[in-house]
Amino acid sequence: MISSIILRLKILPSQKIRFSIVYLFFVLFSNGQYSLLEANTSEFQSLVNLTKSSNIETRCQAIQDLGFSQVPAAVPILIQQLHDPDELVRSYIVQALTLIGNPSIEITKALRVALGDEDDQVRQYAIEGLSVVGDTSVTPLLIEAFNDPIISVNRSIAETIRSFGKLAIPHLLEALNHENKNIRYWVAWTLDNMILDLDHIEDNLEIGLKKSLSNESYGVKIWSASALFKIDNTYLELIKPILVQGITCETMEGNISIRKDASVVIGELDVLGQFASPYLLQTLDELKYETTPIVKDYKDLSSLNANQLNTFEIRFSFIWTLGKLREPSAIATLVGLLKDPSYFIRTNSAEALYRIGFQPSYTEHEKVVEALLETLEDENNHWATRSNAILALGEYGDLAEEVIPVLIEFIYDDILAEYAIEAIGKVRAPLAVPHLCGLLESDNYLEEEILSALKRINTPESIKFLKEYKYIDY
Repeated sequence: MISSIILRLKILPSQKIRFSIVYLFFVLFSNGQYSLLEANTSEFQSLVNLTKSSNIETRCQAIQDLGFSQVPAAVPILIQQLHDPDELVRSYIVQALTLIGNPSIEITKALRVALGDEDDQVRQYAIEGLSVVGDTSVTPLLIEAFNDPIISVNRSIAETIRSFGKLAIPHLLEALNHENKNIRYWVAWTLDNMILDLDHIEDNLEIGLKKSLSNESYGVKIWSASALFKIDNTYLELIKPILVQGITCETMEGNISIRKDASVVIGELDVLGQFASPYLLQTLDELKYETTPIVKDYKDLSSLNANQLNTFEIRFSFIWTLGKLREPSAIATLVGLLKDPSYFIRTNSAEALYRIGFQPSYTEHEKVVEALLETLEDENNHWATRSNAILALGEYGDLAEEVIPVLIEFIYDDILAEYAIEAIGKVRAPLAVPHLCGLLESDNYLEEEILSALKRINTPESIKFLKEYKYIDY
């Protein structure tokens, strides 16, 4: 039965799906008729003939079935058709070659050829295929492919190299000095993402990253700095100037991606990154005077001109970073941004307030609560904005008596109930216990969340209810 389900995973020309999902499904469950095919059977030959059909959908289905068959004899047949004029067919061929498994020189060669395909989806599948095949000798070739114009392809290359582990490190270190700036950038990005996977950091890796702090490419500097901090947080003082220069754009490159990269790295430093907060807040303050178009959804983003889009991306990124830093001095700015014309900015600001939480050093808590309540109760706000406002209110609920009744009201909301229940559990509000118990008795789909909230509230009433309904043993 499972094999018949797999064979129905027909991907029509308008329905490309991520190959790794299909591959995983196949590896786990495939044991049906096509996995038992032999090269000398009429059924196998019938599939081979169908790969030459003039109908694209028929060709794709036959190619996919040959992949699921895992018959080695299908490999040369598929390779011969790797130059099919249709990119969807070529995508299926790359997937099928990987599905056949049993890595061979022929399959690896074919996947290498597909790395240079004109279609980015084919290139993506070839990269994922090389990861499945696991031939680490392709690392230098993958590094050269880092110059792809499509960011998602470069990220896939990075993930494949990352899967090779420490065997890829010598190649990456050598490529930190590559003549191509883009390749150096993605190499540094890959190393940063690999650091925490490594059991042991060799001296040459640390030395190579230190040298890259003086690289002419600022992107390389930023990701090398991030990697060094992950190795040893005592490098913080060394990398601070690089990160500050990155977010303030005091660099020769001075482009938007550098500022965003630096912002992301600073955010991952957690509270240790608060040295950058004044610069982030100053930028947000300066940008508030620029005309901001109303951005209600993703479609509106496409209508922005280059300058407007750059401004939006910097504001969005810096707000996210301030939340990650849990910066108390950012609260007033974030409260003001809850009224921004862009729902993305409002949503991100509410989330940042949630991340920062209640800070004793900030004294105007009433203003925060008032702004969050207003955001939540404004039905014109996107549900994502309102849900973040609920979670943020959960950080302040024991300070303002008007918060709990509002949170209780929203546990009956079809969209926002989950967030309201989580916030109530955070506040440990006894007033909500009867309401939560009532929801539980009505066989609510949020049973797990309700139980968690009742356990956190931990009053005699909530414990009694949980005992009676055998939700707890004590």
